[in-house]
Amino acid sequence: MLCVLPLSFDYGQNQLFSSWRAGGRAIPLDYLTARDVVKAVERYDATTLAGVPPLWVQVLEAEWGETAGKLRRLTNSGGALTPRMVRGLRERFPNADLYPMYGLTEAFRSTFLDPTLVDANPDSMGRAIPFAEIIIVRPDGSRADPGEAGELVHAGPLVAQGVGRHPEHCGR
Repeated sequence: MLCVLPLSFDYGQNQLFSSWRAGGRAIPLDYLTARDVVKAVERYDATTLAGVPPLWVQVLEAEWGETAGKLRRLTNSGGALTPRMVRGLRERFPNADLYPMYGLTEAFRSTFLDPTLVDANPDSMGRAIPFAEIIIVRPDGSRADPGEAGELVHAGPLVAQGVGRHPEHCGR
């Protein structure tokens, strides 16, 4: 797994720890350009690349050639993928499963979208991860209908201690 995210960022640190836990190898990379990412994937035979939307914009502008075929997993967090970005990533990396994840820093991750559903639902935030309690609310605080945009509210044991609780949103 090629880690181009700062280790001070919750997502970067999680990539490091989860790679080690799974018996994998994490390769930290302090990159200047997207070309550095391409070279690192080639040099280290990386199969997973974790990124955030600004990185994906750069990655999609880089020349990948056959190196693009090495990647098997792309994981995203730190911001929403646009449908255009999803299409670009799927075209550029046809051998890679795309794992969009969403959440709040205070809860690390709240949801993920199964890679088999990404193409048909490129702007979906997916389903709650195990042990997460999530709802989407309108600006007035009422629950949003399925498919309706709104604010993500996450409750449960995965939320960091000390984060304010909102019983009117979470049913507590």
